Amino acid sequence: MFQKIYELIKIFLITFIILIFLNIFFFLFNNKIIKQEFFNRNHLSNLPISYQVFYPETNDRKYKNYTAIIGDSHALGVGDAYFDLNIKKYSIAHFLRKKNDNTNFITLAWPGGSSISHLKLFNMMNEQFFFKRTKEYPNKIIYLFSEENDFTDDYNDKYLNIYTYAFTNKEYLKQIFPIFYYAYRLIKNLNTKKKKTIIVKNKIIFKEKEIDVSGSARISVPEVYNGDLTKSLLIIKDNLRNFKNKVNDITFVYIPSVATINKMKDPIISLSFRYGKEIKISNDDMDLYNLFVTAELEKICKNLNINFINLTNELRNRAKQELIHGPNDWTHFNIKGHKYIAELIDSNILK
Repeated sequence: MFQKIYELIKIFLITFIILIFLNIFFFLFNNKIIKQEFFNRNHLSNLPISYQVFYPETNDRKYKNYTAIIGDSHALGVGDAYFDLNIKKYSIAHFLRKKNDNTNFITLAWPGGSSISHLKLFNMMNEQFFFKRTKEYPNKIIYLFSEENDFTDDYNDKYLNIYTYAFTNKEYLKQIFPIFYYAYRLIKNLNTKKKKTIIVKNKIIFKEKEIDVSGSARISVPEVYNGDLTKSLLIIKDNLRNFKNKVNDITFVYIPSVATINKMKDPIISLSFRYGKEIKISNDDMDLYNLFVTAELEKICKNLNINFINLTNELRNRAKQELIHGPNDWTHFNIKGHKYIAELIDSNILK
């Protein structure tokens, strides 16, 4: 009996040591391993978020002389095309690379994050010796700011630290132990009980027809006003100043939400990111909010000598011609939307 226990312990220790070595190898060479050539992106969600930086085939993998695209899930390319594994080019960076094949693009995206998360990820990849993989700071930063949830995420650092996608100290451990984190996520997904799905009912009015966009994914609407919004803008300004101290050439691109871009049937209904309660807002109130915050952000950018581009009008006009969200994921751009944003960036910034 003791012999069997000894053998089991021996097998366990050998297996554990092998996993440790594999984990170290994976961590040290993650920028060589996590690439589109041979890594299926349906595994990305089970890896540390910072590993997504190395995945897209949008640069020569020398990690110098490049343009950084910073943002959240919109920068990453999340949407219907992202989840279709047969589509290889799905993100803004892919389409920019196609138009500018001599320019390297690296996407430093933090899905669901904010300027605090983006700055921490940027610092980790460029400055922290143990984690950094880039050889130098980017020549240019294209900062994609999302109206969807960036104001909400940024308004209070205390709130951000308990937010699911906040860049906390745990992220450093996840990056160091990716295989163990991967196993943990798989086990957690298997053991997670299915929660009751809350359907949010909304309709988009497209060419005088109503399209039902009801689903479990929330349509994001403003959640911070007055003092909270003022604090959020101050945090955004401070983080942009930090970026500016590192890279001089920065363009701030304002990406309006699906509720701002599309004409929707009143009232627009959403679930709060902060409290989970139902929110109702009109199209007119969305317009007023958009006008106010874009004006405030433009002032901040002007003060910091950062280029400011507001894509609200262009995306609204495009959405009148064709659907640039959906038909499955109505909270993110589809491939037409990502391509069009890349075209606007290319013509306004890179040409």
